[in-house]
Amino acid sequence: MLFIIEEDIVEANDANFLKCFENLLLGYIEGNHLLFMKPNTAEKIRIIYENSMDSRMKAQFVHYQEKFMIESKVAYNLVNYAIKIVPQTVKEEKVKHNNKTIGYLHADKFLTSATVQKTVLLCENTSDGKIYTIFSKEFLKYKNSNLNVKLRIENGGGSTTAPTFKSKIDQNEDLCLCILDSDKKYPRDSSLGETSQKVKRETSKILTPKNDFIIIKEARELENILPEGFYYKKYSGDVNKEPLFNKLDSLRSIDKRLIFFLDMKKGLKHYDIRKFTELSCITHDRITYNSEPVCSTEEYCRRRDDCDCRIIEGFGNNILSDFIKFYNNSHQEIELIINSSDMYLKKIWIYISKLIFSWGCGQDISLANT
Repeated sequence: MLFIIEEDIVEANDANFLKCFENLLLGYIEGNHLLFMKPNTAEKIRIIYENSMDSRMKAQFVHYQEKFMIESKVAYNLVNYAIKIVPQTVKEEKVKHNNKTIGYLHADKFLTSATVQKTVLLCENTSDGKIYTIFSKEFLKYKNSNLNVKLRIENGGGSTTAPTFKSKIDQNEDLCLCILDSDKKYPRDSSLGETSQKVKRETSKILTPKNDFIIIKEARELENILPEGFYYKKYSGDVNKEPLFNKLDSLRSIDKRLIFFLDMKKGLKHYDIRKFTELSCITHDRITYNSEPVCSTEEYCRRRDDCDCRIIEGFGNNILSDFIKFYNNSHQEIELIINSSDMYLKKIWIYISKLIFSWGCGQDISLANT
């Protein structure tokens, strides 16, 4: 997280500010978080509080001033969310500021070292969190930044994601971002999956500037926004999956939105297509009967709205773990997506990458033991 310190809190004579600032410096020194302040603000901190700082805190403050104040401006320009420490007279809330959202929090929210540990990234499974972090780090490379993403990835476990996230909010200790699949089956599908609905229902009214949840509504699941090149390079040599690519290309030629809401693990059934056509201008016949035979009982299925026959097989349940292994051997596909000509996909990933960086921005230094 990027923490903003301005003159209003420095001059507010807040009894908790020095302890808060000490912990924020610790978070910075350990690489878990970043600090942003202007030179004149840093000078006021030195004048007012230097005599109250111990030697370690003084050394950490000097390190920040000498090594990071310029780089902090780069971080400020990259994030779309940051936290500002404000006086007690200012309400704790999230406010829009130009193209960013700023969370206002009082100094008493950061009085222990536990409050400046790595931000928690809560996902339905840890593979999701690892992949979101991968893309955010590649985004930083694309921006030629030496900054890093420091997160503590935790597994929400599907049905237990909502109570886990609610517990984080109630404890009011960790910074926590929860990212969820929409599980939407069609572009215009207004209903969300059970997990997303439960998180939204149980936590929307109790969120604070220390936490938030995001539902990726532009696609069904994370599998739908992985680079197309990954699927070809990973699975094209598999005789059982090779026939899928022609069918996927056929779907893209009709409407590329279909790929973003296809069940990439299990595939596509007639019933799915019929429901999709109720919400779009795409005709059922163009999708299902324009290429290979659809199923063994085609004439029977053509007359049934609830046909359960599968017209496209899926890639199986290990797509995310396969992608992580693939990435570890070749970073090329991640770079391709950042520079992708598919503006829809590129827009999704730039938004996600900036969001992840905003909550997890850090760096690779540590002076904690000096």
